[in-house]
Amino acid sequence: MLKKADKTHPPSPRHTDANSTNCLLNSLANYFHEKQYGYNPYIQDASQLIRKGMISREAALNKMKNGYCLEMVSANAEKLGVIELL
Repeated sequence: MLKKADKTHPPSPRHTDANSTNCLLNSLANYFHEKQYGYNPYIQDASQLIRKGMISREAALNKMKNGYCLEMVSANAEKLGVIELL
């Protein structure tokens, strides 16, 4: 039996990787962002969490180093036909 979705708290997507809450493309996007610009696109969010004392600098840096899953990146790049860009 399906439950009615709560409009204020939509269900999490089923197809995400460990570092994403939105979609499988997140790892691929993070990979290409780091490749092009040299940093993780979530560094500003991590900085705010550090300043607010919600996460340690070391934990944030570790998260930034692991901002994408290489297996997920390769699988999605292959599906999209952009594997040669990796």
